[in-house]
Amino acid sequence: MRTIARIEPRVLQREVTNFLTKHRFTHFVTLTTHDPMLSNEGMRSRLKQWDARVNRQLVGPKWSRHKDEVTFFFAFLESPHVNPHWHLLLRLDDSPLTSKPTDILTLSTCFTSAWKRLSPAGTVDLQEIYSVADKKLVNYVGKQLGSMAQYSAFVTPDEFRP
Repeated sequence: MRTIARIEPRVLQREVTNFLTKHRFTHFVTLTTHDPMLSNEGMRSRLKQWDARVNRQLVGPKWSRHKDEVTFFFAFLESPHVNPHWHLLLRLDDSPLTSKPTDILTLSTCFTSAWKRLSPAGTVDLQEIYSVADKKLVNYVGKQLGSMAQYSAFVTPDEFRP
């Protein structure tokens, strides 16, 4: 069995941050559960189910066949042992059905209804991102990536795709 050298935490954080600033994001989403007893696996499972529910609402029941139309996000689990919550840097292109931008109210309703089914006490905060590479925002969501526990809970865009 080969051993892979551990990357220095600060180097890992810097490289992931640099990588993320090269992407275009349209929204910053925070999904909270208000349940400190949830494990990392439980949080990941809820995020995966939320992703499927949101894509089903936005793209349609056969959303998994439309890989170019589904949500694209990087998710970061923060404070997993105290107040576990997800921060997502999300890109949502124009509506595949109408070719028009999806308005923030529609997204907020969609995101909240999907999350509330999974975490009834949870909350959703949705904010639009206006600058292409908001380095402050990327630094904020990646602030705990220097920890290997946080890095292992990091979710990439296609991780939940069939």
